[in-house]
Amino acid sequence: MSKIFVLGYNKTGTISLSQSLQILGYSVLHTGSNNFMEILMKFSNNLELGMGILDGIDKYDCYLDYPIHEPTVFSHIVDEYPDAKYISLTKNLDDYVDSALRAKVRDIKNGNKNTWNWLGVGDEEVFRNYPEYQKEWMKGRTKFKHDSNIRFLNKKNIDYLDMNICDDGDGWEKLCKFLNKPIPDMEFPHENKSKIMLQNVNPEIVNHIDKRAEQLDGTYLISKSEERMDYVIDFFACYKTNTTYIPVSSNIEQHHLDEIESKSKYLTDDIAAVYSTSGTTGKSKFVTHSWSSIEWCVLESIKEWEYTEDDFVYCPELSNTTALLMITIPSFLSGAKFIIEKWNPSTINKHAFTMIPMTPKMNDMLNGTEDFDGARTTMGSDFVEQYQVDKFKEQCGGDWWCSWSMTEVLMPGMTGKNTLIMNPHKDYDVKLNYKSELLVKGPGLMLGYLGEERTSGWFNTKDIWERVDGGYKFISRVPKVVNHL
Repeated sequence: MSKIFVLGYNKTGTISLSQSLQILGYSVLHTGSNNFMEILMKFSNNLELGMGILDGIDKYDCYLDYPIHEPTVFSHIVDEYPDAKYISLTKNLDDYVDSALRAKVRDIKNGNKNTWNWLGVGDEEVFRNYPEYQKEWMKGRTKFKHDSNIRFLNKKNIDYLDMNICDDGDGWEKLCKFLNKPIPDMEFPHENKSKIMLQNVNPEIVNHIDKRAEQLDGTYLISKSEERMDYVIDFFACYKTNTTYIPVSSNIEQHHLDEIESKSKYLTDDIAAVYSTSGTTGKSKFVTHSWSSIEWCVLESIKEWEYTEDDFVYCPELSNTTALLMITIPSFLSGAKFIIEKWNPSTINKHAFTMIPMTPKMNDMLNGTEDFDGARTTMGSDFVEQYQVDKFKEQCGGDWWCSWSMTEVLMPGMTGKNTLIMNPHKDYDVKLNYKSELLVKGPGLMLGYLGEERTSGWFNTKDIWERVDGGYKFISRVPKVVNHL
């Protein structure tokens, strides 16, 4: 099988192409994702030592992203692999430069000295102070590098495929014809193109989202506010601009912020959001998700819990991932009426809610005077005990769901309607190992922990389950409590 090399800068569709090549059966090395520094050093050392350019990383079929598109590297690739397949990813140059500059200017503001090496800028003062110069210089630099690479191909009389995934919507037809592959019976993965959730946003809120989006000047946003609705606006502003969304508590301690900043160097183009977990034992971890896993969670939550524009939802002001993705944003997108406030059981009697999500701890706070009036209710985010269900059934005359998920495995994970016996969502595969620990794989699974090896295949939740008639019974949570900043 011929090697495939892709000339594509960040934000030109490299993630979409990487996913499509994997669907076609190729093993892909996307250097902007897993083991970035390790791969980068391989290229650098191989060149310095005069070795084969792919020595140590030759097991892959396809190679994308940096440093493939660097002319000094690419010229060696063309010399060594004249019979390879080459794909050039292009995009409107102004759009590319705008997205690239947001990242680099942010790095400069944060004092990242490596940025100057990457930019190759002679006069730092001019670059800092004249935005119009920044854009023109970046355009010239990008065009020069791309044109240089195309000249290498033309010099060797090597045919290549020119694709514009972002602007022209190039997809399966063009790619499969070039690779002599049959067209898969599925949609081309136009990552970050459709932004399907924005199609359902209330027009009255769009202005707020657009204004917030215009303020974003980096590759990530640490979202911190006293108002829960601000998190929603920040979420959609990041979603629209492909900025990594990092929600934190309004009272987050400085040392935790410092840790987030220090780990920002591990952020890659496919990381849409970072959620921090902290337990009663062990060190907190930073869970990363793609926009596709988040979209899946939100849209499937709307279906699973039957959100409609006729609903009136009590959105407890919880500082966790599930509260935002399973409750608040689905309410927002479905056109439902909702209230966001700190959990207060007395609020239940003041409004005719049709849906009331709760955690087991919230259930424990009920005093027996609350009238649920047939509202649909969910209980999850932690282990649900039988006495809590019995207490709940006395209060609620409507349908209720027992649910399980974790930051690493987004909702709806395991659910049971009017029962503690749960089953996985149709898109999830689950199994139990010899320790009765639950293993999961599916579309809501995290990319991995920030700065660590990516999740591949099955993820071990460590939670203990039992296989019973009708499904699975949750026995005990991993010995830590997972909270979300």
